[in-house]
Amino acid sequence: MAQSRGRHVATRGVYAIEDRALLVPDPLALDTSFIVEALIETQRHHASCRDFLDRVADAGATLVTSDLLAVELAEAVFAIALKARWGRVALARRLLTARSRGSILGTPRSPARD
Repeated sequence: MAQSRGRHVATRGVYAIEDRALLVPDPLALDTSFIVEALIETQRHHASCRDFLDRVADAGATLVTSDLLAVELAEAVFAIALKARWGRVALARRLLTARSRGSILGTPRSPARD
């Protein structure tokens, strides 16, 4: 039998955050998408992410995030607001201009200023 080339596949454990037996690591790195799911109640995985964050807080673990977290959260919230206003299909066809961004935020711009 021929020997395969390249790297061997690393075996890694896969754990569900809903599993109460999962030990909370310290420090713990969190991705922005996880934080959005935990903070925004309308997101699909909100309940399980929020429960896990409660467990992290109870364990007193240190959280590590990206330096860009504030910017990424603002973009995620803006995208959620656009989907809520325009719907997923209509939003995909829409070009995001300064005028549309302003109207979502409640500060529409006049055509003379664009």
